[in-house]
Amino acid sequence: MPVTLSDLKTMPVYELTALPAKELMALIQAAEKALHDAQYQVQWLQSALAHKYMNRAENLRKLEWQKTGSITFEEDGVLVEQEVPAIPSWDQDHLAFMAEVMQRSGGTPAEYMQITYSIDENKFEQWPVEFQRQIAEARCVDKGAVVYRLMPLVNGGSEQEQPGDEV
Repeated sequence: MPVTLSDLKTMPVYELTALPAKELMALIQAAEKALHDAQYQVQWLQSALAHKYMNRAENLRKLEWQKTGSITFEEDGVLVEQEVPAIPSWDQDHLAFMAEVMQRSGGTPAEYMQITYSIDENKFEQWPVEFQRQIAEARCVDKGAVVYRLMPLVNGGSEQEQPGDEV
């Protein structure tokens, strides 16, 4: 009898490792579909909340002169919170100019600004090899999260399906 997603909640990892690759692949596909469906449902419900409470929340924001942050109000014994994150962005050219002005007047821009340098990896790879060598010791490469993918083989194992192929 195949293992179901419900079984996973109580199944030790060592038992999962004993399953055939095809069964693990089917479980991963089922879990990914369930996750996708759940994310869609959450988005749909958030959309409903926005339609239901948007006008009330925006009116309250206007009264409180509050463009970002959290506001709360009560409805039917439930506390409703609307959060609008503040996401500042800075004009990089203007900041560079201000850093120069600060430095010329004896200030230390690094005391007030976070100054970072980075190079787009695609652009780095297009540089001449000599430039790459000169800057290589400043380049650090960290590893991302390891991901395993299981894909069915086609034609008795001689070819593998490409991502997006029907399973």
